[in-house]
Amino acid sequence: MGIRALACSSLPFLLGCAPALVRVDDGALRRVPPADLAKAVERDDKQVAEARAELKRADDEILAARRADAGKAAERRGAEEETRKARAALDAAKKAGDARAVDQAQLDLVIAEEGERLWQAKAAWLDAQLAWRERFRDAAEKRIAAAEATREKDRAELAAKAAPVDEPFDPAPYRGQQGRLHRAWSDALQEVAKAHAEVDKRAGELAAAKQRYATARKVVLPPPLIAADGNAPAPTAPAPAPPAK
Repeated sequence: MGIRALACSSLPFLLGCAPALVRVDDGALRRVPPADLAKAVERDDKQVAEARAELKRADDEILAARRADAGKAAERRGAEEETRKARAALDAAKKAGDARAVDQAQLDLVIAEEGERLWQAKAAWLDAQLAWRERFRDAAEKRIAAAEATREKDRAELAAKAAPVDEPFDPAPYRGQQGRLHRAWSDALQEVAKAHAEVDKRAGELAAAKQRYATARKVVLPPPLIAADGNAPAPTAPAPAPPAK
């Protein structure tokens, strides 16, 4: 056994290596009735298979989240460029002394700034989505370990039940292993819940940013009192008098 393998077997958590699952030797199961063993194996293997399917789904969702996240840089540049253009247009309008152009540029700047805030809210939501998927994957891995530990615990209890008095089999280590790994899975699920709460928070902020952006785009300047050709706009015709009774 190598130095690191020996160290991992003694200090797995300090060295950052996961401890190997302690498994029941098949020889210890030779006295277990085949029907009992088959029933336990079928039940536990189903749980392991479901956990592995969950891990596969988590991997697929992380890939999708990363693809969605990949476009953030381009969106950020676009939003920042729109704000830069709007500020430049406002400066130009002020220098020209065109009051109406200033008003319009100020409206355009508000829209651009709200667009940039919208991008920031979307980026934060995408980050939260990715973090949630990663926590979900971590929990899926721990679910597999917990399911496999349950299988070994069940096998150990069957072996202990079938063992003769002069050759006892101790299931305690397998029970302890199953308890530790289930606690690790439970802790990981709590982290998933926290990450999902952050997604919900960021989703609310994104919805609010979308609403502010939509509201800003609806604002328009009223028509000028004096038209560009120097003539006042034609007065609105008065409403007809109501018919005499």
